[in-house]
Amino acid sequence: MAAVRVDGRPPEAIEIAGERRMPTVVLVEDDGVVLVGRAADDLAPGRPGRALRAPKRRLGDPAPVVLGGRPYPVVDLVAAVLRYVYDEAVRHQGSPPASVYLTHPATWTRPRLARLTEASAKAGLPTPVLVAEPVAAARWYAAEVGVPVGAHVAVYDLGGGTFDTTVLQAHDDTFTVVGRPGGDGNLGGDLFDELLYHAVGARLDADAWDALQVSEDLGWRRAATALRVEVRRAKEALTSAPYAELLAALTTGLATMSALSTHLLHDLLKRLLLLVWWKLLDLLGDFRRKLGEYVLHSAAATFLTFALRLLLTGFLTLRWLATRLLPTALLLIWRRDKSYFDGSVDFTENLADS
Repeated sequence: MAAVRVDGRPPEAIEIAGERRMPTVVLVEDDGVVLVGRAADDLAPGRPGRALRAPKRRLGDPAPVVLGGRPYPVVDLVAAVLRYVYDEAVRHQGSPPASVYLTHPATWTRPRLARLTEASAKAGLPTPVLVAEPVAAARWYAAEVGVPVGAHVAVYDLGGGTFDTTVLQAHDDTFTVVGRPGGDGNLGGDLFDELLYHAVGARLDADAWDALQVSEDLGWRRAATALRVEVRRAKEALTSAPYAELLAALTTGLATMSALSTHLLHDLLKRLLLLVWWKLLDLLGDFRRKLGEYVLHSAAATFLTFALRLLLTGFLTLRWLATRLLPTALLLIWRRDKSYFDGSVDFTENLADS
């Protein structure tokens, strides 16, 4: 996603090839040309082994990525994405920007930041200003709402591939990260897509589902990639319709499933929400001494309020709320025993039981 700020006005998202949120996918053609964005995402089902989703996550890997049987440095693939977005932004605005800002996860080390800078240089961008993602989010929030100097802000970012949590402290013109950022490198929208993909696969013929998961046959690999695309399409359809039909193009023929409903979507989202809840508790526990009791209680009350809103809109059932979120939130608000925050209680045990 890219945004532009002109003459001090509020930043506005830029449409990249007609979309505000471009799929971060790269695909390598036979002649070595790297396609980016929607074109790469659309062609990926028919060319398994040539596409890579979210190459930015691989910037820390020392080894190149093998696509189409050939190795490609991750820096070059990220540079292709940056160049494409930059060219679209310049075309949209009619002129190059005066400055470029690139955001990155707060947990990135200097080697990863150096590779991001290298990718920017290979893309031909002006020397960028690197900003940690939670700092950028906090600065936007402060500009919209206002945050007193010295106050703390907790930022959680549930993205496509990761879930990142950070506590920051406000200063005169910026924010600094307090302590160690947390989260989960495997928790995000991609995990939800994987859960939905497996829920769909479980409804297929057992032999076909096994082949989709483990077969090296090109036909089955294409079918597996196409099914993942179809699952994402069905997921988007379920956000506005009570059910969605899904067509699985298998090597043995077509399989149509029309039983994908919002109930399945909500059940899977509840699992994801519960994982997010435990990660938030971990974050609050890590910063219990720095933030104090009031912040801990306020955060728990805020999340409980959010859960109650989900209940009123019909997303959560009363039984699920009462047996999952409510007991933990009440303990966090009323319990004075610090063992809930000093690591002597493992919240993941509760998650496993649920």
